[in-house]
Amino acid sequence: MRGFFWMSLVAVLVGAGCGEKTNKTADAMGVPTREDGVLRVVHSSKPIAGLPRGLDYDKREMELLRNFSEDHGLKLKWIKVSPDRLVDELVAGRGDVAIGCQLKTIDAAMPLLFTRTVFNPLKPDSAAIDGLADDASGIVWALPETSGDLLNKLNTFLVKEHPSVAPKSRTGDLAKIKERGYIRVLTRNNPACYFIHRGVLMGFEYELIKQYADQQGLDVVMVVPPRWADLKQWMVEGKGDVVAACITISAAREKSKKLQFCHPYGSFQEIVVTRQSDTRLKSIADLSGRTVHVRKLSNYWATMENLKKESGIDFTLKAVPGTMETREILHRVESGEFDLTVADSGFLDIEINAGRKLRSALMFRTSHRYGWVVRKSNPELKASIDRFLEKKVGTSNYSYLYGKYFNQGASPKKFKDEVRSM
Repeated sequence: MRGFFWMSLVAVLVGAGCGEKTNKTADAMGVPTREDGVLRVVHSSKPIAGLPRGLDYDKREMELLRNFSEDHGLKLKWIKVSPDRLVDELVAGRGDVAIGCQLKTIDAAMPLLFTRTVFNPLKPDSAAIDGLADDASGIVWALPETSGDLLNKLNTFLVKEHPSVAPKSRTGDLAKIKERGYIRVLTRNNPACYFIHRGVLMGFEYELIKQYADQQGLDVVMVVPPRWADLKQWMVEGKGDVVAACITISAAREKSKKLQFCHPYGSFQEIVVTRQSDTRLKSIADLSGRTVHVRKLSNYWATMENLKKESGIDFTLKAVPGTMETREILHRVESGEFDLTVADSGFLDIEINAGRKLRSALMFRTSHRYGWVVRKSNPELKASIDRFLEKKVGTSNYSYLYGKYFNQGASPKKFKDEVRSM
């Protein structure tokens, strides 16, 4: 499995266009290049000054690009230059991407785009984890300003796949976390949990866990596994310290032998969602003959399964891939690809505020709450988080933060373009 660790406050600049000459095969894969089927990679002839030695960052970057090229049917052409010529080669049109770049060494006026942080060597013992620093010392890849399409493909690759960075198994309690100086947060990439807007890390869960980490003197490393189901497995395996991903507290989940919920927060109801133009669904009986699309391991599935059993109404419950976010499912309901789905009221509000033509058809009366998840073998961490949330929930700061993402129409709407590109 390809692992993925990163966190960065480096700005992601988005351009337009797709280069001067494109290859039909590469174009079909959605990756424009300036030479037929070849991605020209500019790299330094010398190690990057000021970075820890012996960690072979250049080799790791090359391995990443090899995986990217394999995914998109491209050949790689390596162009070795002196460190001070990396971006000059791009500007002169002799390369498609330059690796091993640091923003602090690049003139801001240069006509370039930059990927998300690829590596950020904050400490020797955490060199395999990206983006622990909030400065511009991390390693990024640079592209000509006309390469917006290629930039998006590279960023998508870096977000979802990071093959040369393997998650390390650590299960120590709060004292051990403080020794290493950072807390690993397992989460999801969506408008409610965690996303990037103009280079700034955002999301309700991110901002809340960041406040906790600041109180503890810790940096935050956001970890996004490939599938929702991986959150539990990665937690058990020690690939994260806490799950903060709008996880619904349920009786079934509280039976876990290895994991436990912290102090609850948030309040929402589950809603059956349909297209704005669909007015047929006015009561539970109207579910007959309809199809509800949800992830099988989600609480939504359990809710609808119980409803079907108790009501006897003949509707179809169809599982969607475990990698699919609720927002993606909602978008497919809007387009007509999916019939119905179920979503938390807050998640639905975000999408409606963003202009999506969806509507609440049926609302379940039972209210639910969210909870962060930790291992039962970490009582110190749980007690610390419980104290934080007990004091935080209900304060004006918490209400502002919650409203910022779930209740205020303007905020989600202005973020929607960036979130869609993740």
